[in-house]
Amino acid sequence: MRNRDPDIVSRTKRLGGSQMPSRRGATVVEVSLVAPIFFLTIFGTIELSRVAMLRNLAQDAAYEAARVCMVDGATSTEARDEADRVLALLATQGAEITINDGAGINQQSTFVKVSITIPLNQNSFVLPWLFSGQSIRVSAQLKTERYSGYFQQ
Repeated sequence: MRNRDPDIVSRTKRLGGSQMPSRRGATVVEVSLVAPIFFLTIFGTIELSRVAMLRNLAQDAAYEAARVCMVDGATSTEARDEADRVLALLATQGAEITINDGAGINQQSTFVKVSITIPLNQNSFVLPWLFSGQSIRVSAQLKTERYSGYFQQ
């Protein structure tokens, strides 16, 4: 009978009649190298999907707010309320809404422009440091339906 080294025997396991060396240490090292990259990829994909959703939602909010504000008698407050209502669908935080570049809307306005700025670091699920200092800026501009006296007698 052969003389076996006790260290080799303790590091092997019996599998199907043959002895194979234990790979427990190699598996731990491989997982420790691959797991962070895997999880960063997964969470990064989630964050980028959230950014795409926020951008689309901000564009919809700006458009809907401009539609509310374009009719005769509408106010800037109504437009802001509509934009806030749409942005609340994704629990958007810290959004800044401006109407006609801060001038508001009045009876002489021929266009209404609604601009929305959303800070990404306040609206991140997992990786807020990834978007520090970054914002989504969108705007929608529509012609108003205000009567300007075209048919004066």
